[in-house]
Amino acid sequence: MFYFLSTHPGEVAAVLTAFSWSVAVVFFRLAGENSSSLAFNLFKSAFATVLFFLILPFAEWGQMTSLKSLLFPVLTQKEWVLLTVSGILGVTLGDLFFLMAIKRIGASLNALISCIYSPLVMLFAFLFLDETMPLIGVIGGAFVVTAVIVAGNTHSIEGVDRNRLASGIFYAVLSEIAMVAAVIMIRDIFREQSVYWVLSFRFFVGTFFMLPLLLSKKVRTNLKSMLKPVKQRNWIILGSLFGPFLATILWLLGFKYTLAGKAAVYNQLSTIFIFILAAIFLKEKLTTKRVIALILGVFGAVLVSL
Repeated sequence: MFYFLSTHPGEVAAVLTAFSWSVAVVFFRLAGENSSSLAFNLFKSAFATVLFFLILPFAEWGQMTSLKSLLFPVLTQKEWVLLTVSGILGVTLGDLFFLMAIKRIGASLNALISCIYSPLVMLFAFLFLDETMPLIGVIGGAFVVTAVIVAGNTHSIEGVDRNRLASGIFYAVLSEIAMVAAVIMIRDIFREQSVYWVLSFRFFVGTFFMLPLLLSKKVRTNLKSMLKPVKQRNWIILGSLFGPFLATILWLLGFKYTLAGKAAVYNQLSTIFIFILAAIFLKEKLTTKRVIALILGVFGAVLVSL
C-alpha cells in the first residue's frame, strides 16, 4: 500500500477524492432540502477558506522564506487572472450549481449526471492541454450521454416533476462544466506552485465574490435559520470538511501528479460510492434502470480512460 502511494501518488489522491466527495454529498443531502443554496454555498466556501489559510503556513513550512512570499508568490498577470476566473467558476458558480442540482434531483441522479465529468476533462484537456483523445474516448463519451438520458427517464417515471427534473439536470451539467473548466485552466499553475496556496487563493476569491450576498436580508435570514438547528449545522460542517476542503485538496493533488484524463477517471469512482452511500444512508432507491444507467456511465468513463 505504502509502495503504491509513493509510486502512484496522483492515482491514490484521485481515488481518495472520489470517496471524500461522496461522503460530502451524503452530508449535504442530510442537511436537507430547505437549506438556501446561496447561503449554503457562502457558508461552506467561507468555512473551507478559513481552513485553507490555517493550514497553509504548516503545509509550506519548509519552503516559506517570508509571509509575503507565502501569500504573494511570483506570478504573471495572466496567471493571476486565470486563478481569479478559476475561483469564480469553481467556487462561486460551480458549487452553487451543484447545490441547486442536488436539492432538485437527489444524490444518486446527480452522481449519474456527473458521469459527463470524465469526457469533459478529456475534451478540455484535448483542446487546451494537447492531451490526445482517441476514438475510443469518443465512444466512451457516447455511453456516458446514454447513461444520463436513461437516468433522466428513470427519475421522471418515479414521479418527480418534469420541470424540477429538467432544471436539476441543467444545473448538474453546468456544475460539471464549471468545475472542469476551473481546474483545466490552471493545471500548469498548480503544477508549478503550491497546491495549498492555489486552493487558498481560489477559495478566497470565490468567497469574496459571494460576500455581497450578505447585503440581502433574505440571505442573512436563511443563513441564520440554516445554522440554527444543531443537527443540520453539524451535517453542513461535516460536508464542508469532507467536500470543499479535503476532497478539493486531493482533487488538485491528483491532477498535479498524473495525467488529467487518468485523474478524471479515478475521480469518477465517486458515482459508485455515492450510489452505495445514498442507498445506505439516504434510502434512495436502486431501481433496475438506475443500475443500468450506472453501468453505462461507469463503462463509458472507463472507455474514455483507455
